[in-house]
Amino acid sequence: MTHSAEQGEIVRYMEQISMCQKLDELAQALLNLLSRFGLNAVFSCWLEGDEWPHYFSHSGAASPLEQDLMQSGHGGGRIMEFGRRMLVNYPRTALLIKNVPYEDEARFGRIKDHLAVVLSATDARVSSLNMEERLRQKDRLLDVVSDVKHTLLDVQKRQDEMKIRAANERDDVKLELREELLTLGLHEEQEERMLSLVMDFLKSLEGLYNEAMDWQEDLEPVMQAIEFVVSGGEQSA
Repeated sequence: MTHSAEQGEIVRYMEQISMCQKLDELAQALLNLLSRFGLNAVFSCWLEGDEWPHYFSHSGAASPLEQDLMQSGHGGGRIMEFGRRMLVNYPRTALLIKNVPYEDEARFGRIKDHLAVVLSATDARVSSLNMEERLRQKDRLLDVVSDVKHTLLDVQKRQDEMKIRAANERDDVKLELREELLTLGLHEEQEERMLSLVMDFLKSLEGLYNEAMDWQEDLEPVMQAIEFVVSGGEQSA
């Protein structure tokens, strides 16, 4: 493959990976490119939160020895060479070439340059996938916060309606009690005393009811704090 043809392959690869939305799609595109260069490789990459790197190989699976080599060599420099193998490291990616063409000096020089460009672009795409996933998570969390706020507003509306109904019921009880007291033949002072005792009891119940329903005011600052954190410190409109 000539130098210009190799550069054309790299350009097409960069266009292709811009459309990749998953690590396995990105890895397959890279392995296909390396195959066209006649290279046998193991590619590793990782997203934020991953405990271990993801490995992709022309052989189907990276051996434990290859994995150990790539992990131990990741902090050792951008390009490391040992025998027929070469390890290229970037912050979120690493590439182990298992058949470096040292015997062809000109081709080896081109391949070495190509690998730096290719893996740099691949690493940038992995970083982009990280950012896109964070944005998706943020949007999902904001949707949850919005749903909870709408639910709270609906609950508050129903609570307000129940408070009005409770007040109406209290007034009805007061009216019915007065009518019943008239039939008992009590003195006016006794009627007022009886009515006062019942109304005090109803007010006490109403106070307990309202206190139990006023949890939303305590919850609102918590919801605002959650929304502030999820939105990255941006005030909601």
